[in-house]
Amino acid sequence: MEQDFVEALCREIDFYAQRFGELQIDTVFFGGGTPNLLRLSAVERIMALIYDRFDVLPNAEITMEMNPGLGVMEKLRGLKQAGINRVSLGVQSLDDSCLTFLGRNHTADVSRRTLGRLRDVGFDNVSVDVMFALPGFDDDVLVRTIKELRTFEPQHVSAYSLSIEPGTPFKRNRVKKASVHQDAEQFDVLRDELEAGGFIHYEVSNYALPGFESRHNTYYWMGASFIGMGPGAHSYFNGGRYHHARDLAKYVENPVPRAFRQKTFPVLNAEDEWVDYVMLRLRLVSGVTYGEVLERFGVATCTAFKTRCTELAAQGFMIVDDRGVRVSRTGILVLDEIVLSLV
Repeated sequence: MEQDFVEALCREIDFYAQRFGELQIDTVFFGGGTPNLLRLSAVERIMALIYDRFDVLPNAEITMEMNPGLGVMEKLRGLKQAGINRVSLGVQSLDDSCLTFLGRNHTADVSRRTLGRLRDVGFDNVSVDVMFALPGFDDDVLVRTIKELRTFEPQHVSAYSLSIEPGTPFKRNRVKKASVHQDAEQFDVLRDELEAGGFIHYEVSNYALPGFESRHNTYYWMGASFIGMGPGAHSYFNGGRYHHARDLAKYVENPVPRAFRQKTFPVLNAEDEWVDYVMLRLRLVSGVTYGEVLERFGVATCTAFKTRCTELAAQGFMIVDDRGVRVSRTGILVLDEIVLSLV
């Protein structure tokens, strides 16, 4: 099935090249959790086609998500030679009890070995994923993980609290989410520990050493165009948002996005653009400027936005100045509610 998937992906790359010409590419992101399961020859073929069909900038950020493991350790040198220059590693925790609770297949020791191998191979732009607010695990467990991770000198950390989603083992086993208090407390502990190590908190869930912010995801939060390829992939391109179905067989049958096969292309209207703007831009710790809101959305929207932000600032959820607004440290914890109140 891998060969069928790669063939379909190459056909989709060709579709965009034929339809839109030699697009300029600044970032490439192999996502979906475990794209490293692809054979090295498949990654090489995909990368070669991307470079052949598009104008890939010389300093393009090319990321691959992967989980710790012996298999990936054996591929790292080949992946680097194929053009991967940034790795996002799903460590989650360096405590085996936490990993067992999360149902992860790797151990803390395997994570340590993978991190060491990344450094040995020469990857100098490494991000690690960390989970916090796990029910039953106190602050000390989280602090030990962060302190040890820092000894491996990653350049970026993505940190997420555990959510209990329908259809997951956590939901079926009636696992209760950590309390709001624990969530807030561990968010603060994690942020303080990372900032003490020189990391900048630049987005709700993301921290980076100066100059190592995820370029790919920052473009997403800034509302730049991006093309998602493969089953379940989402895109914001050509003025519209669209996505592939998750069904692999349907994707292999026809990898051209449905948005380009139907009579009307799904272009965003003004209301959708405003919702997207608020939802994405407020995730950035730098916030938004009133000047940009005025230029893009007009006087009425900007005036109403400023009024509501001032009210939220009085409640301690936002920080307002003459230039614009950003979410406060307290507000980050209730960002979804803030966004709903603004749109």
